[in-house]
Amino acid sequence: MGFPIEFNLNIDSLSGIQGDDHASNPVTSVVSGVVSGREGEAGNHEEPASVSPVVLSTGRWSRWIAIAGGFGYVPLAPGTAGSFAGVLLFGLMAFFGAWMGVVGSSFFWFYGLAVVVVLLLGIYAAGRAEIDFGQRDDGRIVIDEVLGQLITLVPLLPVALWMAQSMASPSLQPIRDSMGHPVASQADMIVFFLEVVTGFVLFRLFDVWKPGAIGWAERRLGGGLGVMADDVMAGLYAAVCLFGLRASVFEGFYSNPATWLGTLSGVKPIDLGAGIGVGIGVSL
Repeated sequence: MGFPIEFNLNIDSLSGIQGDDHASNPVTSVVSGVVSGREGEAGNHEEPASVSPVVLSTGRWSRWIAIAGGFGYVPLAPGTAGSFAGVLLFGLMAFFGAWMGVVGSSFFWFYGLAVVVVLLLGIYAAGRAEIDFGQRDDGRIVIDEVLGQLITLVPLLPVALWMAQSMASPSLQPIRDSMGHPVASQADMIVFFLEVVTGFVLFRLFDVWKPGAIGWAERRLGGGLGVMADDVMAGLYAAVCLFGLRASVFEGFYSNPATWLGTLSGVKPIDLGAGIGVGIGVSL
């Protein structure tokens, strides 16, 4: 008959534990729950509601887009890293156009469509990421910098395509010859590199400074649209400045400006305007 007495003493000693130690001790919680008969502490414990795999997968890819595949996690300067990602994407599209033999208005339509896709995906992904990160326009969201940089570099599109054609593999030489475009010299490539760097710096300047409509868009618009809109405006500001600089300064340093102008064969102003402007207008 000594066993029940010892058991009761143990229960009393366990139930006498006070404070957070009692709440956090799993043995105490289970024993107390069984003795008191309370559900939820022991016995009939309800499992947490499961999250739909579709929701999880959507959250993962939207965050991946918002941080530009990881550039948003670069320490100290994620915005600058996002702009650099935009430069890389600009170059990849130029090389893709050269590899596919896309020239003239077709390349401008291709580029305009890519900008619209980045814009629409960015609006959705940035809005979701703000909720996930719990902060408005979190610094890790850099898809807006990618888009702004793509817009900034629009004045360099014909030169970028020429450079990509010049640096393409020898197997593409017949394509370049059929276009009548000689290969760009090393001096031409250096001038183009300086133009890209100038576009990069101009966009970063306007994105940080936020004058005029850029600051208005950031203050007045919310959600994913607000995250993207100010960088669209910063890209437009920077593109206008870059266009002026390349027409007044850089163009004179190219060995044969008529060569890269040949990539504009058959291009009308509406080509790029329809590719970019219509998409942006519809989405806004």
